[in-house]
Amino acid sequence: MHVPALHVPTSHGLPLLQPPEHVPPTSEPNPSWYVTVAPEYAPSGTASGSALSLTGVTVQINAPVSGPDIYLAVLWPNYSIPLSTTQENAVTVMPLLQNWQNYAFYLGNDTLATFTFNVDEAGNIVYDPKYTYASGAGTPELTLTPAQVTLDVSSSTVGTFFVGGLGPTGYFPRPSSQTLSLLPDSPG
Repeated sequence: MHVPALHVPTSHGLPLLQPPEHVPPTSEPNPSWYVTVAPEYAPSGTASGSALSLTGVTVQINAPVSGPDIYLAVLWPNYSIPLSTTQENAVTVMPLLQNWQNYAFYLGNDTLATFTFNVDEAGNIVYDPKYTYASGAGTPELTLTPAQVTLDVSSSTVGTFFVGGLGPTGYFPRPSSQTLSLLPDSPG
């Protein structure tokens, strides 16, 4: 995803910007219209004059979970990126610079996984090491290895049973045995 150039009047309040050390000679009346990108954020954006281009960094996400619907929650709950559960996903994201901002996974039917991660200025994945089912910290590739849970209702009566968080695919016939790949979650 490429975000088109963003024109800003000053650099105040934008974490990707720093005041220019030297403003080139210009006939424009206000030299504060010049923006610069701090060197450590160069992988995520560029500046030229009064134009700021936010390009982001590309990370790879592999999330082989049960159910057809998994999304990268970008601006939860308003904007999410659909992901494949059967192949690696190349996703362009912006580094999130505040500790309280994190990317998460939205699973099917309004369920938000407890696993969250961030992307640093260099485009590497950062997450809490307590998530032992995740790998790829310090690299641009994130792999989730969900728990394999077998539900055995083979001695149960006829009908169906439901597993939350899988959306419409969460209904299974009885009697049966189902093995699912699941991430820990909390209600969204």
